[in-house]
Amino acid sequence: MTEHIIQNSGLLRSRTLEEFVRRQSIEEPLPTHNIFPPTSHALPSIDLHSARPEEQLAVACRDWGFFQIRNHGVPPALLDRLRAHSHSFFELPLQQKERAAACKANNFYGYGVAKARTYFPDDWMEAFDMEWTPVPRVRQHVEQVGLPHTQFHDFCGVVEEFASKTEKLAIHLTELVALGLGLDATTFSQHFAESTTSTVRMNYYPPCPQPSHTLGISAHSDFNIFTILLHDAVPGLQVLKDDEWITVKPSPDTLVVNVGDTFQVQSRISKS
Repeated sequence: MTEHIIQNSGLLRSRTLEEFVRRQSIEEPLPTHNIFPPTSHALPSIDLHSARPEEQLAVACRDWGFFQIRNHGVPPALLDRLRAHSHSFFELPLQQKERAAACKANNFYGYGVAKARTYFPDDWMEAFDMEWTPVPRVRQHVEQVGLPHTQFHDFCGVVEEFASKTEKLAIHLTELVALGLGLDATTFSQHFAESTTSTVRMNYYPPCPQPSHTLGISAHSDFNIFTILLHDAVPGLQVLKDDEWITVKPSPDTLVVNVGDTFQVQSRISKS
């Protein structure tokens, strides 16, 4: 089963497994399992319906650059449908997924493992990027895959609804953080009044024969304002805090927010 999944990912079609091995991991292997941190070191979890979430958000941005949010306004049923469609997409035959290959016309958007290696060439992952704003092109990206009519429209509808809601959520978060800093609510959001740039990206990390010597994605920061992450029940996401990697415990109805480099510069108090 694992061998079939790897073959279907295309990761080893033009490279060997040894090329993905982190050389430094030979002497100091990566963890083969995740250990959840004590509550005192857990990622901040903020209820947006609580009394004063803006203050909690400002502190989380300053001290962590990462946080989880609850009661965020994105329906749990929508999150479940998006997870299901993501899994179904990556289970498609490789030849079918590659109809939407990102390498066509040197385009960032689309499917690929080669594209995912643009910045991190040794990461063990597949990815599918779809443009949402400034020009919604989700259906253009997905139609190349050749899904059945009903599945195509349901897939696109779910992705578009999630993208719309989370983009509005991201702008709302900038306003709450501004209030938490004692600023006018529109201090940051006014810059997005006329246009925004947002992408929906699905990542998949297939099972790996040498998990102690490879990484799904390398340590990095994001360049944007916020990255809003929806993950499944499999732990793996880690956040660097005080020189220690903290594993984020999955919670089905929460979203994880990563403060990007751009917002770190704008707000002058955030970590990214």
